[in-house]
Amino acid sequence: MQRSPENLAELRSLLQQAMHPELQAAATQKLTEAEALNGFLSCLITVALEHNLDPNLRLFASIHLKNAIRRRFQKRLRVSEEDNAERDFIKATLLTEAT
Repeated sequence: MQRSPENLAELRSLLQQAMHPELQAAATQKLTEAEALNGFLSCLITVALEHNLDPNLRLFASIHLKNAIRRRFQKRLRVSEEDNAERDFIKATLLTEAT
């Protein structure tokens, strides 16, 4: 998943839908499916750090990011190069961004 404007807009929309009770199940399922894609975490952190978004949406994205990182990287002996690159991007972003 590239950090393109289209993918970021779709991710924002899915996160907003996941916050509404009547749309939550379908949106959560789509987020879970997208979580396996390389680049998803980078897109998620980009959305979480967008200062012009609703603070509740940013918080929801941050919580989803925390949980997705735990699921993807916890106790994995073999990590792909793409996963390493994404993990390095997330670390660098968290260390340089004023959050």
